[in-house]
Amino acid sequence: MLIEDVSGQKFSEFMTSKVFLPLGMTSTTFDVNEELMRRSATPYDQEGKATSMIYFAATAAAGMHTTTHDLTLFSSTLLKDEKGTFIGQKLLRENWITELMKPVETTGNRMCISYFIDEENESVGFSGYNRGWIALTRTIVGRNYGYAILTNSNISPITNEVDALILKAVNENSPRQD
Repeated sequence: MLIEDVSGQKFSEFMTSKVFLPLGMTSTTFDVNEELMRRSATPYDQEGKATSMIYFAATAAAGMHTTTHDLTLFSSTLLKDEKGTFIGQKLLRENWITELMKPVETTGNRMCISYFIDEENESVGFSGYNRGWIALTRTIVGRNYGYAILTNSNISPITNEVDALILKAVNENSPRQD
């Protein structure tokens, strides 16, 4: 993995020291163990039966274990603080953050496989899946508002409905920050 080759660190160690801890994400890890899984919600499949998480050899693919709070901290990197500075400037330069939020036509207006840009709602987000788990974040840049949804179920229509309800409420009740 490129990050490991360049940094000389395991991917999980690099992400913890360079991304998670600087953002205050103290409950996020790629080092999933039995103790962590015992403290986690039970994952369920489409039929509502308890299932187990899939462990990927390529850690960056789908191996991150987090909480809603930490995922919200990660999503907030695209928001601005009271001084008008991107929170993510702890990690990336402002022009890089601005560039990250531009749609790319050749990807169907997605930044990469799981990140999306919703121009109609002026938002960017991420969706990730593992057997029994769904994560979705949305940052509504023009309203300086973001949220995260985590479920312990494979039933994605529910996640999409919750996202649509929150998005509607934010658009109706949160003023634009232009």
